[in-house]
Amino acid sequence: MVSGQPSADGRHCLLAACLRNVTISMMNESASSTQILHADPEHGGIRMSVLLAIVLGLLGGFLLIRFLLGAFAKDSILFDFATVISCVGAIAIAMSGAWLVENYLKKTWSSGLEIELSDQGLHFEAGDSIDGPMDIRDIDFSKPVILTNWFFKLKGYPKAGRERLVSDKWVCLANQIQQDGERIITYAYLAPDEAEKWLENKTVVEPFHQISLAQVYKESHARRWSAPNRPEVSSELLAGPDGRYWIAERRRWQEGLELTAADFTALLKQIEKKAKTDFD
Repeated sequence: MVSGQPSADGRHCLLAACLRNVTISMMNESASSTQILHADPEHGGIRMSVLLAIVLGLLGGFLLIRFLLGAFAKDSILFDFATVISCVGAIAIAMSGAWLVENYLKKTWSSGLEIELSDQGLHFEAGDSIDGPMDIRDIDFSKPVILTNWFFKLKGYPKAGRERLVSDKWVCLANQIQQDGERIITYAYLAPDEAEKWLENKTVVEPFHQISLAQVYKESHARRWSAPNRPEVSSELLAGPDGRYWIAERRRWQEGLELTAADFTALLKQIEKKAKTDFD
């Protein structure tokens, strides 16, 4: 019998297709609202690769230029300065090659440390469940949190690690977000003009408070010739008016997650957005 209405089986199939489309749409919307923030953008693997690129560039560049001069300029006055020309050219090749390698690896080789940022909150996990317990931390934006924002200028103290590669004119901005015994600490090195956008912003929920690392580094002749390391924060500073910032900074040395300027800005904007709506 022919009918203008769909059969029961047809209606069931149509309903199932609609539900499937709705589910896929919700999954896509959830995925699109989640942003992955890659921590430690210049990890040890990249630094070792760049160092290797410099060594290979120096050796390969020297041999290549020396060969070209011998093949095409042997009877020229340039060949009398072949060693000097080869050295200068090798340095240029090595630096250019290292720059290309570094920029390529930053885009393709992450450290494996990631923070998932979404409208619902933050999720971070590290470690391997096979080798040991994983470090899993979650911040729910629908619940109250404790924010701590601080910054310091990268001058006036002996810098160590990544800080050595950053200009003295730059600023380190850091954020600690705590909830129910869990915390996530992030930071980034920003150029002065980028940092000013946050430091001069009077509408932020938690203003950035300045500390000076020169207060915890003691200048001495022995320190000038020794490898830089993190000092002890005195009990006077911890008990003083800036105590909570020094506690947070000491934690940053141990568990802080460095982000790129763009990712750190995205994180702060999302925290600010939620702080002005849900945290209250």
